[in-house]
Amino acid sequence: DKLSSMCPILGFQVKEVSPIPEEAPQIFALCGKGNRSKLRILRHGLAVKELAVSNLPAHPTAIWTVKKNIKDQYDRYLVISFPSGTHCRPINPNSEEVNEADTGFNASVPTLSVSLIGDDGIVQVHAGGLQHIKGDKKIQEWKTPGKKTIVKSAVNGRQIVVALSGGELIYLELDVTGQLMEVARKELGHDVVCLDLAPIVLPSRQRARFLAVADWDNKVRILSLDPEDCLSSLSVQALPSQPESLCLLCSQQPTSHSTQTLPLSQGHSISSGSSQSASSSGSSSTSSTSGRPLITLHVGLRDGVLLRFTVDSVTGELQDLRRKYVGSRPVVLYKVRVLHAQPALLVVSSANWLCYEPSAIPGRFSLVPITYPTVDYASCFNSQFSSDAIIAVVQNTLRVFSIEKLMDRFNQFEINLKHTPRGSVFLPRTNSLVIIESDYETSNGPSRSSSCLRLINPYTRTMLHELELDPNETATSVGTGFPETGGGVVAVTQGQQTQTAVEEGLVVVGTAVGFRPSSADFRSFLSVYRLTDNNSRLTFQHKTEVNGLVTAVQTLDGQVLAAVGDNLCVYHLQKKALRQRSRVQVSSSLARTLHVSEDKILVGDHEKGFSMVHYDRSLNQLSLVPTRFPPRAINTSVPLDPFTPVAGDKLGNLFIHSASLPPDSLSDLSTDRPLAASSWIEEKIEFFVGEIVTGVAKASLVPGGGQCLLYAGILGSIGAMLPLISRDDLHFLSLLEAFLRIEKPPLLGGDHLAFRSYYYPLKNVVDGDLCEQYYLLEPARQKSIADELDTNPRQVMKKLEEIRNLIL
Repeated sequence: DKLSSMCPILGFQVKEVSPIPEEAPQIFALCGKGNRSKLRILRHGLAVKELAVSNLPAHPTAIWTVKKNIKDQYDRYLVISFPSGTHCRPINPNSEEVNEADTGFNASVPTLSVSLIGDDGIVQVHAGGLQHIKGDKKIQEWKTPGKKTIVKSAVNGRQIVVALSGGELIYLELDVTGQLMEVARKELGHDVVCLDLAPIVLPSRQRARFLAVADWDNKVRILSLDPEDCLSSLSVQALPSQPESLCLLCSQQPTSHSTQTLPLSQGHSISSGSSQSASSSGSSSTSSTSGRPLITLHVGLRDGVLLRFTVDSVTGELQDLRRKYVGSRPVVLYKVRVLHAQPALLVVSSANWLCYEPSAIPGRFSLVPITYPTVDYASCFNSQFSSDAIIAVVQNTLRVFSIEKLMDRFNQFEINLKHTPRGSVFLPRTNSLVIIESDYETSNGPSRSSSCLRLINPYTRTMLHELELDPNETATSVGTGFPETGGGVVAVTQGQQTQTAVEEGLVVVGTAVGFRPSSADFRSFLSVYRLTDNNSRLTFQHKTEVNGLVTAVQTLDGQVLAAVGDNLCVYHLQKKALRQRSRVQVSSSLARTLHVSEDKILVGDHEKGFSMVHYDRSLNQLSLVPTRFPPRAINTSVPLDPFTPVAGDKLGNLFIHSASLPPDSLSDLSTDRPLAASSWIEEKIEFFVGEIVTGVAKASLVPGGGQCLLYAGILGSIGAMLPLISRDDLHFLSLLEAFLRIEKPPLLGGDHLAFRSYYYPLKNVVDGDLCEQYYLLEPARQKSIADELDTNPRQVMKKLEEIRNLIL
């Protein structure tokens, strides 16, 4: 096996590049050094290996695979239902064509369900009744009474329940002779929308105890299948909207939780303020009761919400409700099997999701999106060529695919780079990505540098153009320098109109000739490039020499805002050059980040911290605002508002500082006397990540999720910080964190609080990774902590899942 790593991450951006509105943003990470550098495009979702694609003559209504005998290792038949009838095909490609009459299927009608029943029987359910095809080719038919038709059905291997038009349920099961026998009937009074039978898990059992039924009055019912009270109602649960599908899953509850940590997925960490989390998305746990099967009811609603209940294995009561928004379309559920024949649910809405139980902690479910086109119908597919795969209908194509890496919550796509990446920028409208790369060669003679620009289409993930710079010229920064929305500003130069960057697609690159990190003997330039050939090529337009190293470029009202040495300068676009319009000295060091919010500019310096600059649009003039942000070695930042940046420094701290400006602070910007720092700056949060933070971004990774802060570390980890808007949640998680600091000390000794406060005291951040260690405690310790919190373990895990669902 090959262990994938993103170390080192040198740059990091989050961007929505898909034209489909519901597509989640993707993460673009600049990784590596020299000719081993890569652009890694990460998308939240499991990677899919496509095995086969075949065109269909028409759009089917359903699809199934079925074995011929319970002892068969592989599926024998592929059954496809069309509006005009049913077709049966052999799965083994060496088999001869199957005669429809020999299979026993009724090929003249559409099929509602096909399943293996008993040891060697196959049951076909259609609107007019059942076809029980036995192993000796004998057929037992069961027809619906009167003029009623079957609208829904459920089969679990020995039991069959059909719902007739008008709301009547009929329950059948196999007797000792292998014949289907009608056991009971029940009139519901409402048409059935969906139903499902619980699987038979224990070999000693001949029947499942529970049947789940949802009808048009927005209620789901659990009915008993015991002979003493067959089809009697055990529990009823009102639903928030119309149900579309439901599914009962059964698994063995854990007797104890293992103390071994879960495998990590390529350094990805998503929590409420953490990095390197071992918990998976959408996960939950059950109560500490052991020895009984854990039965869960999953309900897909028409408004795109997936509900999950725990079914009490004795009383049938529905409890422990969990919910997750999965898309804008009605939610349809399909039972499938994934790696190592593990039972799972394929959840289909406007996107595909996989709900499964991780093998590391039994009784706990994960809900993860799948990076694949939305399927119409799906079923298990197990053959000698592809075991534990999924066969699905996507429009008029039949596709077979498998999911091989369940622990990798993000799938990656790599684009090789030529040199070490130094920066990147997304261009307006085209959403093209421009990357600057450079390397210094110090061996075998005089030092020289090589650098290039690279244009990439992030949606198709293709490299469009690579442009080498002049020998010994190094690219130091890149930006658009022009507005990203609207029609742009048209500048008039010597009576001629100059097109804006929005219309032409201009890129501004800061370069240096003869640059060495330890030398000041170099020349700096601002170079302008234009997109040509249908936005697929970079063409040089002009170059302007400046007095200082260009470390950052940003847009400002249709002009170029650049950090040149220790100055912040505004340049105006002309036909053959850039003309400086305004300048202000902001620091005695070098700026790393520029952020423009209305008429305020936040400048992040790699030694002095943040400075604030006021931009007067009427005079086109820059003025330094006398603030005193604490000195920090700023490496990356993003603004939350014009006065509040969130930043990461070179010591591995992630922090938020907010400036509170007096109303009259901008009335006289010429004064050199700043107010006291305590009256200006408020330290919102302080958190030690443990590695240099190389990127910060605001994003929402899932539909309906919360806006969170994503950050990247140089060692290859990606983490998230979610704002807690409830004081109750903050109080609850803070107490849980305090208990877990005692229960789960670091493996190498030390103290959790001391680590997170390595340089600055931890402030206003709950360690989400530490809180999720609650899942790994013994049931007795879980209950003890829950008692201290005046709740129960199930509610603790539910709260952790709700917070995680806002991120993933």
